[in-house]
Amino acid sequence: MSDRARIERLNETLTQLEQMLGQSEHAAEKRVRGFVSIARIAAALTAVLALANLYFINDLTQEIHAVIARMEQMNSHFDQVADRMNAMRVQVEGMEENVRLMPVMDAQMREIASHVASMRGNVEQMRGITDSTARRIGRMNVSVTDMAARFHHLNTSIGAIGGDVNQMALPVP
Repeated sequence: MSDRARIERLNETLTQLEQMLGQSEHAAEKRVRGFVSIARIAAALTAVLALANLYFINDLTQEIHAVIARMEQMNSHFDQVADRMNAMRVQVEGMEENVRLMPVMDAQMREIASHVASMRGNVEQMRGITDSTARRIGRMNVSVTDMAARFHHLNTSIGAIGGDVNQMALPVP
């Protein structure tokens, strides 16, 4: 083969190689554009996910603040409950002391009841004696009234006797 045929052949090969390179570059550009499009979509999705994540983190932060506030309220309520429980414990201890004293108080109340029953009997006796005394005083009152009437009558009679004695004491004329 001659040099010219070789050169033409080489030229054809180079032209084919150039066309293949052109097609290859074109295919590579398409692939790069597809990759860039995919990368852009992936970047946009990542940005959207990041924004959504920030939104949810912000929402979660607000919820955590609300939970902490509620827990602080609960702690204050627990403090109040603890104070009330302590007050109730003191009252229960006082009640326990009172319950321990109940047998003593029961015995004392029984003793007082027996004394009250005895006093009731004594009061009944006194009432009977007072009624009897009132009847006797009533009879004495009748007797004293009768005696007063008799003394009055006696005084009148003595007054009349005195008048008679004075008459008798006069010289006889």
